[in-house]
Amino acid sequence: MSPSSKTVKVGDTFTISVLFDTASETVNMVKASITFPTSLLSVETDSIITTGSAITDFKETIYSNVTGTIDISGNTSTSGTGKLLANIKFKTKAVGTANVSFDTDSQIIKSSDSKNIFSLADSIGGVYTIATTVTPVTPPVTPEKKQATPSQIPDGTGFTTPTYILGFAAL
Repeated sequence: MSPSSKTVKVGDTFTISVLFDTASETVNMVKASITFPTSLLSVETDSIITTGSAITDFKETIYSNVTGTIDISGNTSTSGTGKLLANIKFKTKAVGTANVSFDTDSQIIKSSDSKNIFSLADSIGGVYTIATTVTPVTPPVTPEKKQATPSQIPDGTGFTTPTYILGFAAL
């Protein structure tokens, strides 16, 4: 899942991308069974987005905000890494840490011999921190630049000579 971690505010929405890797194996079916904590997250209506997916024929895109499950599956003929299955938009409900993970029903089926090459141990879920407020990233402070200003200093002849005085600001 990408991003694999994020901090968001209660009441906000955020989107994760469900990706799959086949390395050099050509696959013909992908199924992601995903779990999430219903006390912290809900899937919004029409929020399983398949635009741009490597799947050519979806068989299911279902979710339950009661059981905290999402099932997305379909047919394809693809190989490689970082392939998009779908994007899922969540709405946050309460403060806490939401673990979103793949379930044992997930599958990636090879075209050549119909073997499941999905590895639950190697799968990357997501950990999403839900807070009352999110601290914005503050840009670094750059020291204020002072321009040299002329000052009139007597030069002993009755005239004053413009002299530049440089000032430095302490950080």
